[in-house]
Amino acid sequence: TGRNVSSLGLDAHAALGQDLLRQFVRSDGSVVWTRVSSAPVLSDNGAIEQLTWLVEDVTAQKRYEAELSAQKEQLDDAQRMARIGSFEYDLVTRPRVWSDELYRIWGMEIASEPDPRIVDEHIHPEDLDRVIATRRAVQEMKQPYAGDHRIVLPGGEVRIVHGRGRFVFDENGRAIKVIGVMQDVT
Repeated sequence: TGRNVSSLGLDAHAALGQDLLRQFVRSDGSVVWTRVSSAPVLSDNGAIEQLTWLVEDVTAQKRYEAELSAQKEQLDDAQRMARIGSFEYDLVTRPRVWSDELYRIWGMEIASEPDPRIVDEHIHPEDLDRVIATRRAVQEMKQPYAGDHRIVLPGGEVRIVHGRGRFVFDENGRAIKVIGVMQDVT
């Protein structure tokens, strides 16, 4: 309270209206992350009279983000080594999430949207009816599923994948999500 912002190494004009992340090292050597926010205090005629600063300790959040990033990297490495990818489809809001390895298994660009119609186009024609029937049956039975089928990559290569997954249902018994994994067992 009442400190000059320049003592924090901040430029008041450059920081106005922005949240800035800053790292400080305490005298004991420990690191503290802060989020610094500013807002102007205006006079009756709209001129800036002073700035109000909020300095928030976000060290725990930064530590959590670093741990989460390390865990994601470990999961990505494990999926790549096992040639297994994961997916989640929200059947209500339609977002689809694929792991990077699942994109690689299907020979698709990682940034592309995994549209179910496009996915079905890459299932081997001799396996497509069986895969669609299995999807419907496991959804109706509300049971997990597992099975193998062939996929055809954009370049024509055929791979065999083993998929496992389950539907998630709301309180009314309506399927709202499907989650699972797929492994390249070619």
